[in-house]
Amino acid sequence: MRKVWIVLALSLMGLPAAAEPSADDNCKNTNPDTRISGCTAVIASGQLNTADLGDVYFLRGRAYTDKGLYPQGIADYTKAIALRPNQGQLYRERGDAYQDEAQYDQATADYTQAIALSPTDLDAYSNRAAAYMSLDQADKAIADFDRAVELKSDNPELFAGRGAAYVTKGLFDRAIPDFTKAIALNLAPPAHAAAVHTWRGAAYSQERLYDQAIADFTQAIALDAGFTDAYLLRATAYSAKGLGEDAVADYRAALKIDPKNRDAKDHLKLLGAAP
Repeated sequence: MRKVWIVLALSLMGLPAAAEPSADDNCKNTNPDTRISGCTAVIASGQLNTADLGDVYFLRGRAYTDKGLYPQGIADYTKAIALRPNQGQLYRERGDAYQDEAQYDQATADYTQAIALSPTDLDAYSNRAAAYMSLDQADKAIADFDRAVELKSDNPELFAGRGAAYVTKGLFDRAIPDFTKAIALNLAPPAHAAAVHTWRGAAYSQERLYDQAIADFTQAIALDAGFTDAYLLRATAYSAKGLGEDAVADYRAALKIDPKNRDAKDHLKLLGAAP
């Protein structure tokens, strides 16, 4: 969605082409540093109308956030919003920057405004859900994930996110179907799929369904052999089933990945096993 907006903004600017790179061209450049320099020169020229100036502030703000310079990005998005207050995506982009700065209240306020202006903005709902999760407001997050799923029912990340929200509420019986749906929709990359298998495995463990949990942790390890948490959680499930030797093997495997892992060391000590 961000790329679409950038293309749209560029098309609205109507800047003329030149044989050599000009400030206008540089403002369109995909390199953030070049874009910042070019957009700054365009702004300083004082030759743009209000709408186009708003687009340029947006482009420079996006370049700043691409570089992780979120306060500068927020400042430019704020200027863009002042010039184009009816563009919902500008609020969402600023909300994303606020979220990256862990300013979750400001982020949710911006996502709410984005939704008011663009009621079908999928990213605004899903990103606000993530912000609500950071604010420990799982019920609001679930409501946003519900709406996002209505808008796009084939997005595995939405089901995974809602499943995680259910877990925070202890609703493991509701989390498991969402994780299952996310897995069925072919999560990518493999590390994401490994994480969701691990989350589902943890939910199964909470429901005392240890065989299913072990199967999920095993699949997570197959997808990401360096995923320490999967080894630790599988070890816990093995222990719950009385399979001490298997648990020891997994704690040792976790230590090979992370030699300083305190959980693995402590559990091996409790099991009377050497690291």
